[in-house]
Amino acid sequence: MKIRMDDIQFVKKTGNNFKVSWKMTSWCNYRCPYCYMKEEVKKGNNHTPFEKVLEIASNIDNIINQQAKGRRVVLHLIGGEICYYDLIQVLEKIKSPLLKGVIFATNFSNTLDYWQKLVMYCKARGIKPNVIASFHLTQCDRNEFVEKAIKIGARVKCVVNSKNINEYRPYFEKLRKAGNRIEVTVERDFINSCEQLSGKDLEYVNELNEEMKKNSTPYFEVTMKDGRVIPFGTNIEFINSIDVGGFDPEGFVCTAGLDGIRITQTGKLQRAGCRHASILNDVGNILGEYTLPTTPIICKTSEVDSKGVWKHKMCTCFGNSSMWRKDDNP
Repeated sequence: MKIRMDDIQFVKKTGNNFKVSWKMTSWCNYRCPYCYMKEEVKKGNNHTPFEKVLEIASNIDNIINQQAKGRRVVLHLIGGEICYYDLIQVLEKIKSPLLKGVIFATNFSNTLDYWQKLVMYCKARGIKPNVIASFHLTQCDRNEFVEKAIKIGARVKCVVNSKNINEYRPYFEKLRKAGNRIEVTVERDFINSCEQLSGKDLEYVNELNEEMKKNSTPYFEVTMKDGRVIPFGTNIEFINSIDVGGFDPEGFVCTAGLDGIRITQTGKLQRAGCRHASILNDVGNILGEYTLPTTPIICKTSEVDSKGVWKHKMCTCFGNSSMWRKDDNP
């Protein structure tokens, strides 16, 4: 199924929660060629000092108290690679009883013991842990990764193309047998429009993602102009369904900043990770002065760069906010 942007009426987040997305660092011990952050990772001097990480964590309760409005809070920890911090120490700095879930986005390269202790700590606090482990064939010990994912119950993510799909298959099958959820992204070209799979390989990937969808609570729902309501379990599932041209919601009303907030590795607060919300709507720094948003914004994701090249900035807010066409009311 392919969706055209012009046919979308509105996108609605599901669940009454407030999401704090924190990019803890740009450092990573892997060098994946398809990583969207690969140039930043190569710099090598981008590891946020642990003292600063703890300082930022100590101030997250203030954001929750002001912006969550009593809603369940989900903390999403991303990088770079986060698992070389002592994440138990980090979570101990966040005292709010509203914190009910933590998503760990990781390459899973730390030890099984590390992850077992972290998961046990979360459960003891009444926090639901969700480990999302990125599977990079060229970077990790494959069998060790799979065994660890099975024991932790991690959700596995990966990027596939026509050259590596057959290498992934035996590991996918072992994970499927164990009941792990697998989320597969099809590698695309630089304009994000050309699928690098076809035939039975693409059918296989679609089958995996359909299984993922069946075993997941819908993350958000897309209402089409013809009245159809289409649930999506993940952002990747939605991105894979968008027709050539991508998802460009310029002009939509967006609740980014009201339903969630983003923290950068320097402590900067942003409505979301997209260009419009992050660059044009900074709201201050968690370690200094800030003013949290109280009203939605009008999305502006498309722009012309300094060379006059028209660019479409992919929206990253799905599931963290709702958005609708300016003249509509969802």
